[in-house]
Amino acid sequence: MRFNAFSLAIAIIASAIAAADSQRFQPGPMTFRLASDGGTGGNEWIVADGQITGESPKAFRQFLASKKIEQGNRLEVYLNSPGGNLVGGAELGEAIREFGFGTRIASSIPLDTGGAYQFETDGPGGCYSACAFSFLGGKWRIASDRSLGVHQHFIETALSEPNAKKFTAADFSDVQMLEGLLADYVVRMGVDARFLMRAATTAPTEIYAFTSAEMRQFGITWNDLEYTDWSFEPYKEGLIAISKTRNAENIATLFCRKDRALRLLINSPYIATDNFIEPTLNGAVKVTASLFGANIPPENISGRIERDRLMLEFRLPPSLKTSESNWLPDGKTPAWYLREIQNDTHYDPTSGDWKNLASQEKQVRRRLFEVVYKASFGALPSYSADGKPMIPQDMPDLGGLSASGRFRDFFAQKIPGRNFLAYSKLATRNCI
Repeated sequence: MRFNAFSLAIAIIASAIAAADSQRFQPGPMTFRLASDGGTGGNEWIVADGQITGESPKAFRQFLASKKIEQGNRLEVYLNSPGGNLVGGAELGEAIREFGFGTRIASSIPLDTGGAYQFETDGPGGCYSACAFSFLGGKWRIASDRSLGVHQHFIETALSEPNAKKFTAADFSDVQMLEGLLADYVVRMGVDARFLMRAATTAPTEIYAFTSAEMRQFGITWNDLEYTDWSFEPYKEGLIAISKTRNAENIATLFCRKDRALRLLINSPYIATDNFIEPTLNGAVKVTASLFGANIPPENISGRIERDRLMLEFRLPPSLKTSESNWLPDGKTPAWYLREIQNDTHYDPTSGDWKNLASQEKQVRRRLFEVVYKASFGALPSYSADGKPMIPQDMPDLGGLSASGRFRDFFAQKIPGRNFLAYSKLATRNCI
């Protein structure tokens, strides 16, 4: 741990807030537990709620050991905390990064569905002061507008007696040492150092809450599986188009052969425990897929495993079309996607038969709708007074590769659609 050598010397330095909405946070020291969405997808996450203390990093590791959670599990840590011990917050972030988890600012609320289902749903959350440093530890990081806040770290006596002459040169040396450690930590987490500037210029009695735009600009929020825009690379006597995920683990390649049919190759890490992959590659399991709404039949899908990498090749249909400027398939809008999600989950509180449903059935349908909506749009929906979901204003990348059956999650690749049509045409003109 980068902070352990100095923890004792700077233990008096902590940060906390008395937020007006503190009722959202669990009282007392931060606790950890596992939550899931039950039968709606089998997803699990770690709930971290409460005040961060110097013992929180140790408690987190003990929790992981008790649940036999190992490094490499793609889990999210739901952070909901008013802050606390600054060193503890940074060490908790170090542990989160060490295990390769993501972070999300949210609360997790158990739902009472009469025992038929056992699952939880997202609620609003906040992550302030010391918690903000824990959040940066996520391998990927998700936060809503102004849910993340920082301020100056402080010594309690400096607030109660700001003019008191109680501090020595050694105290100021410790403060500078802490600043250096924090700067090192923030940069290693891949975040712009302006994050620290916002904290340093905000009084300890206030909170600077980051906007969504700032979080994207400073790299505070981060989608490690987001594909970068397409770029051309020379290959043999032609050109191929390449797009990589931000973590460089997945590579998408657009190319064609002498038959001039456009192909998409996905090169991803192969996990040996994915025992459904090899039967599929051998043809025992038929898979259908689609890219930007265009269907790809099973005979156009092939794959192989090379050096712990899975290489999936798709021969794309001529009908594949996207806009020159964005990924949206022709004629499909945010409203269209919203209607499709409502149809799939049978959620329509404005329909005539809705009032005849039992309250438990209504709750289950709404939860199913929210699970699919969140998977598609990246956040929970907003509702009008009559319970009708509002059409989202910010459209995420809903394009990409999707597939049927047990390959569904594996194929959930957000293939970049910006200028896809232009790049695919150029790649076709430069066939190898």
